[in-house]
Amino acid sequence: MIGMPELSILFLLIFVVYPLVVVYTVRHTMPKAAKYIIATVPLGLAPLIATVVLIRKVWYADA
Repeated sequence: MIGMPELSILFLLIFVVYPLVVVYTVRHTMPKAAKYIIATVPLGLAPLIATVVLIRKVWYADA
């Protein structure tokens, strides 16, 4: 079972670090496409949000 510290670190990584990495990568590899960052971040976050939902379901099943 996942403890609270691990879960908060996971949320921090998913909602803070990952979008920053996506934005930074897009801006430096495709400067002309920088205006599409708004479209890129949600697409990149979708699988991670699905993972969080799955982890929450497993957690609440254990609780």
